[in-house]
Amino acid sequence: MHIEAPGRDNPSRDRLRLHLQATPACVGEARRRAADFAESAGFDGWAVRTAVSELVTNAVLHGYAQSTGELDVNADLDRNDLLVTVADQGEGMTPHPDRAGMGIGLAMAGSLASSVEISRGHPRGTVVKLRFGRG
Repeated sequence: MHIEAPGRDNPSRDRLRLHLQATPACVGEARRRAADFAESAGFDGWAVRTAVSELVTNAVLHGYAQSTGELDVNADLDRNDLLVTVADQGEGMTPHPDRAGMGIGLAMAGSLASSVEISRGHPRGTVVKLRFGRG
């Protein structure tokens, strides 16, 4: 696990970098640190906490369903917005004919943000970018 968060060891207050083992235990760490970062910059900590929790849970349960790996949670201040990215190198998003829609977790995360962008990771996996406004 590698964490670069604002504080004594990292004077930068405009970014958060988390590199975590994709295990159920990392979900709480990611959501707590992302929410703390958001709140310290004047954003809705609850919305960021909930969205990050859903996306990291998806990466752990679905991205690495047949394997183990790592994931990154990044947050960057961009003018009046907060940009949050969750990226894994797992199996990627694959269609599930027995399920309707894109899944409740991803839909919930997207509904909490002002915009959402989903792309394929390089060389594999999934990258989800969420933009949050201040209010």
